[in-house]
Amino acid sequence: MNLFDWINQVTYEKREWSSFTEDEQTAFNGYMITRFLSMNKDYIAVTELTAIYPMPPNKLYDFYKDALPKKKIWNKYIKSTSTHNTEDLTILAQYFKCSTREIKDYINNLDPQVKDAILLEVKGIKDKPKKKKKNDKK
Repeated sequence: MNLFDWINQVTYEKREWSSFTEDEQTAFNGYMITRFLSMNKDYIAVTELTAIYPMPPNKLYDFYKDALPKKKIWNKYIKSTSTHNTEDLTILAQYFKCSTREIKDYINNLDPQVKDAILLEVKGIKDKPKKKKKNDKK
């Protein structure tokens, strides 16, 4: 069974854990199931409980099977769309004395003007280079 078969099991079919073969049971990946279910705004509170109270796979399956309504669902996969220059991330991480992973988490909350000022200061550029207009000939 793949991930989507398991999501279908906990949301629609709802078979008993003991009805699965040992191979099927080992294919159960609680982390990935929780990740996909949490992308549905109606299931965030339920998936949050599994983060607070970790469970073995059979208990997690039973919890989702009992807690979620019996209906077919479709979750849009949400993936990050922001891409940042690795050099800029490194500079900001050094400036704020933290890791690049932490900077990736917080860079979108940083005021763009402040971020640009820090990058320009660290790179040794006093003013932003002016963009050439289309009609400028040099």
